[in-house]
Amino acid sequence: MNTPALLRRLRGRIIRYYERWRWGGLRILFKRLTILGIAGIVFVLGANYLLVYTLNQQVNRRRDPQDESYWSAYTAIVQFARHPDSASEQKAKAALDEASRKGVSKTREKILQNYLEDLQHCYQGQRDSCKQANTDMNQAMQAPATRQ
Repeated sequence: MNTPALLRRLRGRIIRYYERWRWGGLRILFKRLTILGIAGIVFVLGANYLLVYTLNQQVNRRRDPQDESYWSAYTAIVQFARHPDSASEQKAKAALDEASRKGVSKTREKILQNYLEDLQHCYQGQRDSCKQANTDMNQAMQAPATRQ
């Protein structure tokens, strides 16, 4: 037996084994990091979706009744604008009171109140109020849904 050749061959095998282990170990480490990264991204996106979805549902539940009462008051005032009689005026006032009771924002309530007052003044013969009523109507249609 040739001892130096055997040692060289053994040393070559050890180095090759070490290099294979090292690269294989890095591949395994890379795979683990990839799986951990994907799992982390899925967790963060899932948690974000659940959090945003529940908060959005809470906001919609709170805003829907306000919007409903606002638009019912707006519709009653528009009916008064189309048919200016005392019955429709009373319905418009009642709808406006109902909207303020149900928690419509102060800004939206003020816009509707101005619209109704300008219509009343217009039908009493004040022509400047008729122009202002059109402006108030446009403003009432574009009123943002803000909180109180």
